[in-house]
Amino acid sequence: MCNDVYRIKRTEMKKVIAIIVILLPFAAFAQYAPYHPPGEDLEYMTDYQWNNWTRGFTVDGVFVKNLIGLPLNIVRKKEINYPFTITKIGPEKDTMVVSVDPRKTELGYINIRGFRCTQLTDYDSNNTSLCFMTLDEVRETYCPEVKGKVLYMINKFFVMKNAELYRIERLKVEKVEKVKSTDIDVTGVYCGTYFYKNTT
Repeated sequence: MCNDVYRIKRTEMKKVIAIIVILLPFAAFAQYAPYHPPGEDLEYMTDYQWNNWTRGFTVDGVFVKNLIGLPLNIVRKKEINYPFTITKIGPEKDTMVVSVDPRKTELGYINIRGFRCTQLTDYDSNNTSLCFMTLDEVRETYCPEVKGKVLYMINKFFVMKNAELYRIERLKVEKVEKVKSTDIDVTGVYCGTYFYKNTT
């Protein structure tokens, strides 16, 4: 009788060990799998990927172009009901009515002042008063002495096109630095090539 109990326990123990051995790789992966809070995954994009990202973003219909300037701890994603009105597009604060999801159009995108938008996401301000600034408004507010042509950089990204479409929430502007082009020592031009898998 004792031997039978021992055999049962030994068999059960083999099953437990087998399950642990099978699950061990999953546990190890889960421990080291990177988690990116909303918006932080942008930090893993190259300049090229970020500037060519075809997703457009709005907050209560106000076009902000990219979620890099959104307070993601305040706003909440909400479903878009078409037709949908986009407001405050660019410095002229244009308005545009989108009749269907951009992916369902004949071209597969909508043109928002030169920006090819394949997917539109709207956020709710969650009853919070938000103040969005264009990049020129940020420059005029924090560096009014800077005139003429400007190359903008948000966090680590150079804004290579559609700079006039970006809007940043005022409280997201933590620090503004200015660098003169004469302060940059360029002895030659380097053209970098990025290789990446297109996931869109």
